[in-house]
Amino acid sequence: MATLGPCPICGAEVDLDRPLCSSCRRNLRRRRPEAPTPGNAEPGQASSSAPADDHPSSPAGPEAARRCPECAAPLLPEDGACVYCGADGTAAQLPREASVSVTVRGVEAPLLPGGALRIGRNAPPFATALKDLDQVSRDHADMVRTGDGVYVTDLGSLNGTYIDDRRLEARVRERVKPSALVRVASNISVEILWLAAATPDD
Repeated sequence: MATLGPCPICGAEVDLDRPLCSSCRRNLRRRRPEAPTPGNAEPGQASSSAPADDHPSSPAGPEAARRCPECAAPLLPEDGACVYCGADGTAAQLPREASVSVTVRGVEAPLLPGGALRIGRNAPPFATALKDLDQVSRDHADMVRTGDGVYVTDLGSLNGTYIDDRRLEARVRERVKPSALVRVASNISVEILWLAAATPDD
């Protein structure tokens, strides 16, 4: 028999034996900060029955900046997926100090924070390496770097752009994980080199 009770986040009556709330889809297993009660309120502090914040306080230290790219919940080092919304957290928050470079047929270019690179026969810096390849479109794909990772967008090319053998839908931006294999026109590799930010001990 199901154990029914209120979701500690949205208040909906849910099956507490399940890991996720059927209403707000938050994780029922994650402990949330407790709101002050009359018994533990500080002197002079009014008690409150209002629900605590949806997300626990951010962990201290270097992990504090790592957040879910979908719901902004703080992610712990061991969290592969967000414990609140289930989104992939492996690529969340790429530090600005991290180095990312893109190489196509021997031509390498840095992908700076907030920057973009276009891949195509007419698009520098890779145009010289691709100019004789008819299977690559003049403006084939864009790669951009945001605060939460690297994304690739196929620009409506004839022969497509691929992540791990999956052809991307045209003009739909998709995240690239560090372990992913990116190709244009199915047989031209796009190498992405990810280097973590240096630490004072390096």
